Amino acid sequence: MVYLRSSNAMDVYIDTDSRKLTYKIAGGILDFHFFLGDKDPETSVRAYHDYIGGWTYHPFWAHGWHQSKYGSPNSSYLEQVVKNYTANKLPLDVIWSDIDYMDRYFDFSVDSHNFPPDHMRQFLAEQKKRWVPIIDAGIGINDESTFYKKGLEYDIYLKDASGQYLEAQVWPGLSYFPDFHNPKTSQFWFEGLDYLYNTIPFSGIWLDMNEPANFCDSNCKAGPNTSHPYNDLPYTPGGAPLYHKTVDTTAKHYDGAEHFNAHSYFGFLEGKATNDYLLTRSPLTFILSRSNFPGSGQVAAHWTGDNVAMWEFLRYSVAQTMAFNIFGIPMTGADICGFLGTASETLCARWIQLGAFYPFARDHHANDDVNQAPYALGPVVLSTAQASLSFRYALLKHYYSLFLEKKGRGTIFRPLFFEFPSDENLYDPQQQLSESQFMLGKGLLVAPCLDDNGGNVNLYLPQGTWYDFKSRQKMQDACDTPGVKTIQAPLNESAPVFVRAGWVIPFQNTDNVLRSDDLDNSHELRVALATDSEGHFYASGKILALTDMSDQSVNNRCIGGNCLLDVSVSGDSKQLKVQFSAVDTSNVDEVAITGFVLYGTGCQPSSASLQLNSQPVIGVQFQNDSSTGSTLVKISNKVIVNSGDQLVINLN
Repeated sequence: MVYLRSSNAMDVYIDTDSRKLTYKIAGGILDFHFFLGDKDPETSVRAYHDYIGGWTYHPFWAHGWHQSKYGSPNSSYLEQVVKNYTANKLPLDVIWSDIDYMDRYFDFSVDSHNFPPDHMRQFLAEQKKRWVPIIDAGIGINDESTFYKKGLEYDIYLKDASGQYLEAQVWPGLSYFPDFHNPKTSQFWFEGLDYLYNTIPFSGIWLDMNEPANFCDSNCKAGPNTSHPYNDLPYTPGGAPLYHKTVDTTAKHYDGAEHFNAHSYFGFLEGKATNDYLLTRSPLTFILSRSNFPGSGQVAAHWTGDNVAMWEFLRYSVAQTMAFNIFGIPMTGADICGFLGTASETLCARWIQLGAFYPFARDHHANDDVNQAPYALGPVVLSTAQASLSFRYALLKHYYSLFLEKKGRGTIFRPLFFEFPSDENLYDPQQQLSESQFMLGKGLLVAPCLDDNGGNVNLYLPQGTWYDFKSRQKMQDACDTPGVKTIQAPLNESAPVFVRAGWVIPFQNTDNVLRSDDLDNSHELRVALATDSEGHFYASGKILALTDMSDQSVNNRCIGGNCLLDVSVSGDSKQLKVQFSAVDTSNVDEVAITGFVLYGTGCQPSSASLQLNSQPVIGVQFQNDSSTGSTLVKISNKVIVNSGDQLVINLN
């Protein structure tokens, strides 16, 4: 893995035929770093992540479902959106506000007529939802604005080459940009966010327009100095002038840095200042940032920007999300159903099927009359969303455990070749198998429908034994030669998911779950049995064994400790032993086991039983499915287990 540590504008060309990278960079120091690994691509990626400081953990609720729309006119509209989710039995953790909530688009302000703070606080509390508002980078020039004047007092605005404040234009009109190189800017930013929080408490912050974006080219007052060497380069990365729709390259930061050399730092430094404030409110923070730089994952999540409601953008989002996992910002996703334009019913349904597996899952749309919330585009979208969101929440604790297990280094939403690097089929640019399917961790493979083709999916399962997670059907045996097979991905349900033999996946009941806080500590264990050379079964996995998933609890017991309960399954066709153990017993809670789905037992037990620590468990039902070779174990009263406990499943 190669990293060119530079904040200057650059183009990077990839020549797949000659296996060559070409860097074209506008200036700066050529500071190359090479991260040498082994046959596992994850090795060099983890080394890179370690170098840039790793990535942060986000609150558990941030991994739930989010709803946003630019053009939400008032707080009553937001409240109705939340109520529509509840009425349609759709889980929702967070409601978002674009710039609509602001007073004339001024940062840290609230339009108290359309978004009365008392009503906002009341409905958020009653509906038990969290709120994330947008903050743009530009501070509107207005003598009535407290924070515009405070910025003048602190003298924290970015200046042009002559030492005057650089005038930009963003949503509030003429604006100044805070200069985050100035240590006083952090105090200014802290006071602004604190004022907004005390008006309407928020749970996270959305940082937009922070490239920084400018409706003018360069400087609204002076315009670009086109004769300056920075603006008249022999080669300009990107093709357009470097000052196009941003500030001039000659702008001067507080520490003397010219914007030509520091442009790429803006979003990173803004994210850091925002994170510093949020840490005063919670030990776990949530920031969504459009602009980023290597290391931004230490403080922020990312979304892929203003996409379009087109099938191409649906397909792009898979590779984009994988790429940001590699870049060190695994909490990434695209605007589900598309930001610009209008998604067809089929496109939106397919996007929800995919988006339910993004690390960051948000439905967001542009400022028009179209409502692309899952309940608003017809019965197919609604039923698909109900199934897909239910599946996401059923897996949510498992998904979160993948982040906890990585400890801030490595990938979660992964290309197949990361797990199967010796499979040459995964590198074929014609088949694009590594860009149309993805792994969640090591045990689950998701194969969404990404085309308007009636639901046909070209499924490729790498070498090994694989089961359909939902139907329990064996899809491929370990001795089979991998190959592409066409499967159907029906609407009105979640995307196809496959579990790899050797893995235990905890799965939760989501009846009456309308937010992540409703999830308890009960789990059904989906056990995909693998067979060793002697014919013995085995599988392993982890359970997030924490009942209280509040920010403080997760920070203390999962990040400051280890709240994962290890599960190890071993045995044969007659008996399976399920052993539970924890590295840190003080930080795991008791777990309720509601049953097992055993993939690959291949037996028909004439009689069966379950024991906990050699004592019989009553109220257990066994059901063998001869068509799939699987066994279902239902426990009516649940079984409470902790570290050191053992369950024995007798199959005959």
